[in-house]
Amino acid sequence: AVTWVLAGGCLAAFVGPEVSQATKGLFGDDGDDGDDDITNFTYMGTFVVAGGFFILQAICVGLVGFPPIKRTKQNDAAESKESTSDEILDTEETAVGESMHMDSEPTTIGVS
Repeated sequence: AVTWVLAGGCLAAFVGPEVSQATKGLFGDDGDDGDDDITNFTYMGTFVVAGGFFILQAICVGLVGFPPIKRTKQNDAAESKESTSDEILDTEETAVGESMHMDSEPTTIGVS
């Protein structure tokens, strides 16, 4: 799986800029007639192709056959149990107390 991800990233590193250059000006170049707000379509082709790549990616992911989620009794019990914030705090205090051995004598360091 890691190999496929790295290969896709390397492929995109080369294909992306090439596609951008190839589609620049696809819908027309800069409008040098003074009305740039309406006629500036230089990079519109790049955005349209990027949207096409997104649609292609969504179709590919939709075609992947993921295995169904297996339900277990443990998962069902964990989902059905409702814990309150007091229960969570009690659990954390117990865990901290046990890990720090709070019942032992404090250690003092003498300064001479």
